[in-house]
Amino acid sequence: MTTATSAPAAAVRDDTEADAGDGPVWRMRLVAGALLLTALAFRQAGGLVVPDTKFDLTADPAALLSRALHLWDPLGAMGQLQNQAYGYLIPAGPFHWALTGVGIPGWIVQRLWWSTILIIAFVGMWRLARAFGVRDLWAAYLAALAYAVGPRFISEVAVTSVEVWPLAVAPWVLLPLVDPRPRPMLRRVALSALAVAMVGGVNAVATGATLVLPAIWLLTRSPWRRALHNFAGWLACVLMATAWWLIPLLLLGRYSPPFLDWIENSSVTTAFASPFNALSGVTPWLNFLSGAGGPSWPGGWALVTNAFLIAVTALVAGLGLVGLGRSPQDQRLFLCLGLLCGLILVTAGHSGAAGGGPHAIIQDFLDGTGAPLRNTHKFELVIRVPLTVGLAWTLVAARKRSRQLDVPRWLGRITTVCIIVMMAAPGINGMLPRNEGYPAIPTYWQEAATWLDENAGSGTTLTVPGASFADFVWGSTKDDPLQAISQRPFVTRDAVPLGTAGTTRWLDTIEAELRAGRGGAKLRSALQLGGINHVLVRNDMRADASGSPDGNLLRVHWALAQAGLARSASFGPPMANPPGLAPESESATVDQRSRLAYPALEVFSLEANGDAYLVPRTGIAVVEGGAENAADVLSELPDVRATVVGSDVRDLPSHLQGAIQRVLTDGNTRREVFFGRATDNRSAVLAADDPGRTSRRVNDYVADPDAPQTVRTWRDPLLSVAASSSASDANAVIRRGPGYSPSAAIDGDVTTAWQSGTFASGVGEWLQLDFTRAVRASSVLLTLPPPTRTARPTEVSVTTDRGAATSVLSLSGGPQEVQVPLGQFRWLRITVTAIDSGSTLSGTGISEISIPGVTLQSSLAVPEPLGPVEGLVLGNDPTKQDCAWVVDRPVCVPGSGRSPEEASGLHRDLVLPRSVDGVMRGTVIARSGSFAERLLDENLPIKVQATSRATDDLAARPASVVDGSLGTGWIAAPLDTSPNLQLTFPAPVDLASLQFVRDRYLAASMPSQVSVRIDGGAAREFSVDEGGAVRFPAQPATSVSIQFLTQKPLTSIDSISGYARHLPVGVSEIIIPGVNDIRPMNLTSPTGAACGFGPELVISGRPYATEVAGVAGDLLSGAPLTWQTCSATQIHLPTGRVAVDADPTAEYLPLTMSVVPASPREQTDAITIDGKTINGVGDFAVPARSADSILVLPRNHNVGWTATTADGTLLQPVRINGWQQGYVVPAGGPTAVTVDFPADNAYRVGLGAGLVLLLCLVSGAAAAKRRPGVASARSAETLPVAQVVLVFVTMVVLGGWAGLAVGAVGVLIGALMSPRRRGLLILALVMGAAIVVAASPSWPSSRASIDTPVVQWLVMAGVALALTPTALLPARMTGSLRLPQRMMGRSTK
Repeated sequence: MTTATSAPAAAVRDDTEADAGDGPVWRMRLVAGALLLTALAFRQAGGLVVPDTKFDLTADPAALLSRALHLWDPLGAMGQLQNQAYGYLIPAGPFHWALTGVGIPGWIVQRLWWSTILIIAFVGMWRLARAFGVRDLWAAYLAALAYAVGPRFISEVAVTSVEVWPLAVAPWVLLPLVDPRPRPMLRRVALSALAVAMVGGVNAVATGATLVLPAIWLLTRSPWRRALHNFAGWLACVLMATAWWLIPLLLLGRYSPPFLDWIENSSVTTAFASPFNALSGVTPWLNFLSGAGGPSWPGGWALVTNAFLIAVTALVAGLGLVGLGRSPQDQRLFLCLGLLCGLILVTAGHSGAAGGGPHAIIQDFLDGTGAPLRNTHKFELVIRVPLTVGLAWTLVAARKRSRQLDVPRWLGRITTVCIIVMMAAPGINGMLPRNEGYPAIPTYWQEAATWLDENAGSGTTLTVPGASFADFVWGSTKDDPLQAISQRPFVTRDAVPLGTAGTTRWLDTIEAELRAGRGGAKLRSALQLGGINHVLVRNDMRADASGSPDGNLLRVHWALAQAGLARSASFGPPMANPPGLAPESESATVDQRSRLAYPALEVFSLEANGDAYLVPRTGIAVVEGGAENAADVLSELPDVRATVVGSDVRDLPSHLQGAIQRVLTDGNTRREVFFGRATDNRSAVLAADDPGRTSRRVNDYVADPDAPQTVRTWRDPLLSVAASSSASDANAVIRRGPGYSPSAAIDGDVTTAWQSGTFASGVGEWLQLDFTRAVRASSVLLTLPPPTRTARPTEVSVTTDRGAATSVLSLSGGPQEVQVPLGQFRWLRITVTAIDSGSTLSGTGISEISIPGVTLQSSLAVPEPLGPVEGLVLGNDPTKQDCAWVVDRPVCVPGSGRSPEEASGLHRDLVLPRSVDGVMRGTVIARSGSFAERLLDENLPIKVQATSRATDDLAARPASVVDGSLGTGWIAAPLDTSPNLQLTFPAPVDLASLQFVRDRYLAASMPSQVSVRIDGGAAREFSVDEGGAVRFPAQPATSVSIQFLTQKPLTSIDSISGYARHLPVGVSEIIIPGVNDIRPMNLTSPTGAACGFGPELVISGRPYATEVAGVAGDLLSGAPLTWQTCSATQIHLPTGRVAVDADPTAEYLPLTMSVVPASPREQTDAITIDGKTINGVGDFAVPARSADSILVLPRNHNVGWTATTADGTLLQPVRINGWQQGYVVPAGGPTAVTVDFPADNAYRVGLGAGLVLLLCLVSGAAAAKRRPGVASARSAETLPVAQVVLVFVTMVVLGGWAGLAVGAVGVLIGALMSPRRRGLLILALVMGAAIVVAASPSWPSSRASIDTPVVQWLVMAGVALALTPTALLPARMTGSLRLPQRMMGRSTK
């Protein structure tokens, strides 16, 4: 390869400057700059390891590098493909491995890595500026410093440092091509490619971004044939340099699940990529994200919220824009094209105020084929490098101007240094990392990891509770610590689901059961089918990560206990209140007494299924549903040991498809998932035509795209129910769960409600009902929710296709009539026009809507199965009550419960290809209310009534104050200003005293003064003594009324927000001497409903009487009771369309039901098989089989896995349980099955071949040094009109037609102005935009940098001005039109 030998005129530097730049003085100045940047890095969180990129880099980089040598990782996420771990092989992994290997503490290694990034960026930009001909060494030096402390480095270097590493290396990729010194072209392109190799392959798009500017440079050289030749040679070298990670990336793309569908979409990633933010360098969306734990990127948050920093970053960018017009002519085309390309790449998908461009098309592309490019901020370096070179040229021009004006040289340098210091202010103040550092992993975590390794067995460890990130009270690792400190398989539900969609659905099922406090057979089956033999409970998680303010950990422990898991080991100190919050006392609590002192880590164990297990044909069932239903079927059908879910049955041999039983479920529901949350992230079931709220191409973890889904439907005459928003929406700001959807307003249960999901006032929220035909009603009945849940409407407008009518509502309870416009209507909308002014709650809601004479009912439509079914398994989502059960007593957290999604019972519309007969059995849960309370209180001699209660749970009913148990207790409602209890005795008693006992776990204030009224007599006030008693002269009484006047306040502090509030008064037990006493609760006394009094089951109009059986403890704890047809009577489901309806009774709500054959198949046990495997590859000894069987490996299914028998027969793969690897093993004698992942060999071959190519490239670069050198090629000539067209295209992309108009004005003005005045105007425009943004309220109160059109137009005008060619108009025109300038010197007139 050859090129022209003439160097650009502007690149010819005098020898004195060159020698000065390479001399010892400037070398020392470079060292000084490097030391300053190192000091900046060490200024951050000294002595602490902070979460940055990957936990393994400081904990065990050697293990990370070892795993990176294999495509398949058997230890994480139930077996997973390496998530671009190969990218750490160069250079981040070896850097950390080398330094930690010699004993340097992890936190120092981190700071040295950050220092290296900043220094590489600084020195690289210094050399690049000089290569571009900047002869003023101070200008190049200060511009390089500004680059190294630019917005991206300040935002990310201490948070996700690997993302800014490409930005640091980018100048080095361009430098060999630009260098004006004579060099062989082969050496130029080889050195550039080697720099690309050093970028690494952690993120292919970020590495690719470093190629944009070199490509533009090569393609803008002259002559064009030689330019294309040189570009092709450079591209070939780049492919050689990146083959070591490019080949593994292609394999990853071949076998990886669609991970990009489950992370942020383009509407999020481009939301902040406005022209103003792109120019300032703050487009990453995480700059603008802050939660309970603080900003995600503290440095970036400061840059976008601090008015001073907003102005400074804009000023530096504006100076860079000015400098583009000051750059030499032969560089200007490249710099302008680079900036234009950068702006297009970064802002193209943005749909903000500048809007109007093709952003919708681009967003569709970024969410589809272009998904890897979705985070467009990774192209920000394409903007930053030209602007930094422009900044250097601005400083050169400023220095010349200061000489003309006799300004001291030091003043300009000091001014520039001050600007750079202001840019680095967040770093100087130590604000760059998150406040989540830790000195070391706690010893107890190491001990737990060692115990798990020593007791590994053949199963997997599940860590709970699930959380988006591993944030602990002692610090944050983001990745689960077991990833680096344990050698056994583990899995956790976090925000980065690296397994399959089916695995995530399985994990979400487990998390839902745990968070609802529901264990039992389903949870145990879910754990066992996944091969889980240890559950590690992380009690040391931070409150905002684990959801502990709602008693989550209490429920996790209760669910595990119900599932029969025993604690095997515990580690670490007791975890009570979080650090910084006061310990529990008589007057203060954290999270309403719910934070029990569990050990930091606890291990609960159960039996696992081994490395693999063999299931005979008779133990397999086809499940019509989703992966989440496998556990339901396994727990309901004892003869089933494994399932084939949905369309996976097609992978079975045809003779097996018809030979195994088929079970219909109501799973695989159509829901919307908020992918940013690891738990509580699903919407209510959606109708088939409901687009959802998140506007995503993929709305759920879709494990089986070919399987039809269960959808919400409405029974005639109702067509649909919709709302402006709801607290069940996946992306709701006020998120409460699926039980608060619009359908809750028509479920016939006043204890549930539709609640709006937007934060702030509920005025304007609406609920709409559409009908299949016209209906007539003069009014509707509305019931309002309790005042403790949401702000209640006080006025509504009812609109139909006949008009509108407004009604004022009463805040009293009960249904109230609301007027409707006269006439028939096909739709009805209720809009909230006013809310209770005294409420401090956000949003609004409606408990119930009813229309006289019109039936309003919802059901779930279950898709028709692919074949005849032998059984059904139907169920409701688990509910969560306010009270969690701890061993043998409740601990109540009022307000933490959630309504069930289907409070109206189970309503399913089925289509059966063949009739089904069988025994119905299921579960119910006790409903709150007087009927259920009678079941508990019928044997209590004292009857109790209360004016209010904080929770409807049975364990906190008013009668709990006389049930003899300190574990239960009554708490008044927070808004009850005069709480009162009325006790009625079965016969007169001698009443001389009352003793109020408050259990230590009751979240209530202790009464200090009460008013007592006996048998309706005069009220007398008494002070409560230290023992909780009040005494008065004895007198006979049949009733006593107690009004609580004052309390000894108990203050509860929310562990997330720090908000403190006084808890209402409450009592665990009222003791009346001689009448009652404290005694253990009888939790085993039988209860239930006799035949005919259970929830009625109706099958297509045919009723079946049912019965309920359980014990008192089930009622109190909310545990399910058994429910079945009377005397186990068989039920019949006919062929065709079948309506299944199970309405609740006053006492019980149906939760699940199954229909199974009266004579189940013969139970067959699975055979556990332990294999000998390395990285998942190995042999399994399979015993003899009398029939075809399924070999199940409890790991993620992947098409890359193969299995062969001893005779070389390739086994048919099949996905088991919706996500696990399975193989059909034909009948026959014992054999060894070898499981292999052939792509792993190709992966390692790719790594090796890439390394060889990289070494060849190094050799080629060294050999090319001996070739004759040539100067850097000259720039191609370009017509000014062509450059203007490029400017106009960019303006259209940035701002549509408005952008084009702004660009045209900018170009016209720029063509008429002198360079100096143009520069001043550019700076004025950019700073004008910055002033508007800085003067506005800070984010998130204001979105001026995104949504203010004038801000974007000012920036676009400045860009158009800067990129306007100086030779745009003919000289005769510019001479007549150019604005007058003041001449130097004195006038003689």
